[in-house]
Amino acid sequence: MAAAGAEGLLIDVAGARSASAVKEHDQGNQRYWKRTEKRQWVLAYFIGNAILYASRAAMPVCVPAIAKEFSWDKTVSGSVLSVFFWGYASTQVLGGYLSDRFGGEVISMVAAVGWSTITLLYPQLLYLFSSHDTCIRFVILCRILHGACQGVVGVYLAGHILELTGSWAAVFHLTAAINTFGLLVFLVYGSAERIV
Repeated sequence: MAAAGAEGLLIDVAGARSASAVKEHDQGNQRYWKRTEKRQWVLAYFIGNAILYASRAAMPVCVPAIAKEFSWDKTVSGSVLSVFFWGYASTQVLGGYLSDRFGGEVISMVAAVGWSTITLLYPQLLYLFSSHDTCIRFVILCRILHGACQGVVGVYLAGHILELTGSWAAVFHLTAAINTFGLLVFLVYGSAERIV
């Protein structure tokens, strides 16, 4: 069953557009998205992206305190922070492929559970091993997996917003809105004081 998107795009219920769905134009199996549905999806993605960026920013904010407690030098701290982007960049194409194959909603949910679990377990991971080197290697591996989970979702989110709204500009507008929201939260609740 397919549904017509905001600008007449046909979207399979599973989340992927298909050529056959576009060619078949059976009014009984299609509907246009209502304004409230569009707004609900945009709000859901807004909240989801805010959570995604909060998860991404947790380690960089905490690294100075962690480095002090575990005697990490600048090289270790830099490695722990930078490997996130190795995982993130390496899964961009894979994320698009998996979203097309299995549906973006499924891939988004699996990836969100993955990065959320890793974020939740970071404090315990630091105390998991008695060996300093093993602990660092494991934290680096988890940071790569964290980046990989978020990289898989990034491609899908932009594509789904494009399909949902029918406007490529909406992808940039939503991203800017999320960044502005984050800035406002920082200005209201944040502080530029040094933590450590």
